[in-house]
Amino acid sequence: MDSRHGTSPNRALRSLRDRRAWSQREVVERYNLLAAAEGANAALTENALSRYERGVIQWPDPITRRLLAAVFEEEPDALGFARPASTAPSRIPATDDIDRARWRSVRRTLNDRRREMADVALLLHGADRAHPWLLTRPGWITRSPVPLEDVACRWAAAPPPSVVTGREAASAPVRPLVDPLRREARYSHALRALDPPALFENRVGYRLTALQTEGSITLEFADTTYFAMLDVCEAVAHELAGAVSVVEDDPAPGRMWPRLPFRRLVGDPLDLGRRPVLPSINTLTLRRSRTDATFFLHERDARRVAVAGGTAHVVPAGVFQPSSALPAAHDADFDLWRGIMREFSEEFLGQTEHDGTGQPLDYAGDEPFRTLEAARRAGAVRVHWLGFGVDALTLAGEILTVAVVDADVFDLVFGDLVSQNAEGAVVGAGSPGATGIPFTLDEIGRRRLAPAAEACVQLSWEPRAELLR
Repeated sequence: MDSRHGTSPNRALRSLRDRRAWSQREVVERYNLLAAAEGANAALTENALSRYERGVIQWPDPITRRLLAAVFEEEPDALGFARPASTAPSRIPATDDIDRARWRSVRRTLNDRRREMADVALLLHGADRAHPWLLTRPGWITRSPVPLEDVACRWAAAPPPSVVTGREAASAPVRPLVDPLRREARYSHALRALDPPALFENRVGYRLTALQTEGSITLEFADTTYFAMLDVCEAVAHELAGAVSVVEDDPAPGRMWPRLPFRRLVGDPLDLGRRPVLPSINTLTLRRSRTDATFFLHERDARRVAVAGGTAHVVPAGVFQPSSALPAAHDADFDLWRGIMREFSEEFLGQTEHDGTGQPLDYAGDEPFRTLEAARRAGAVRVHWLGFGVDALTLAGEILTVAVVDADVFDLVFGDLVSQNAEGAVVGAGSPGATGIPFTLDEIGRRRLAPAAEACVQLSWEPRAELLR
């Protein structure tokens, strides 16, 4: 008998339940939801749970121990089960290997079919017919483009703590096994271990906590990290991809929701305070000449990026974060336009020194920032806010903007436009002097775009005369 847990070798299990004020039925329901979500043939009954708590069964099988630990968000040892003296530690052959192989398979499916999965997620959440690309609240998408200088960013006075972090028991099925009794603690850890993209660093970012659109547009931010965002956003996307693979014949909401315990835990996808929302700034770039306008796309390589891999996106697009980990950059880079400029530099020119590891930038002296700043002051670069939405698949925040650049400025700044960068291929480049894809309905209609890219393009098409004059 194990004296650490009183008279019963399994007293710790009962204590864990009592501390949470859960009934045996609640524990059984939570357990069976987890088991169903990961396809484990390990249903639990109240009678069985009672036998574990009373020590009638002192050493349940490994799957039961692991799932019970996940329900209580504890390590298996905390349950207090007493291993029989005659039972030597053993490893279930290939249990964790099979689970990790399954995880890799679902991850490949997610990256190969992100746009299709996004359509399933939009149906799941009942997207607004007026803005069918992203999930939004009234006022988040503006009726007409708003000059970016009329959009304010400020620090939240009392930012809400993230209620959902991705470490909860509900996310256990998308965190693969490390060994038969232990799962990866975070989805980002699984990515690093099993499918690391070429660009994969945990950097500080600006967490959007509130968006006010009445009267003027104001965004409130606090601090977060890139991996904190991945632990929720890519986890819910992975969970949905796994569920689709099971109910491929009919991924209707009624069949999908029971298989999505983590998405259900996240709750309202438009509640910006409940989870870490590290938004991307997505910018449709229009090269404006006297006779026409062209645009550019980015084929994002899933082998290089952790988010939106395998999609055609607007360019530039990137998460809102400082250019450097040094404190001097934290406040200096807290500006949407500066974030867009850095992405211009990285994705159009292939520069990599803004990856967070170098010195803070000198926007007044360094190129291409100095020229872009001057051109914007002169009216040759005009940037507009289009709105904000949430990607239905990943529940990631998407800031939508459009930048109109006069042809002479574009050719001066981006004369060395690259066809390949660190994240994928630039469509509309590819040859010296390339000037982009014609901004026409025919060209737009033949593109299968990421949801945020589709939103930027469609929201810029109707007011194109105003934007391009």
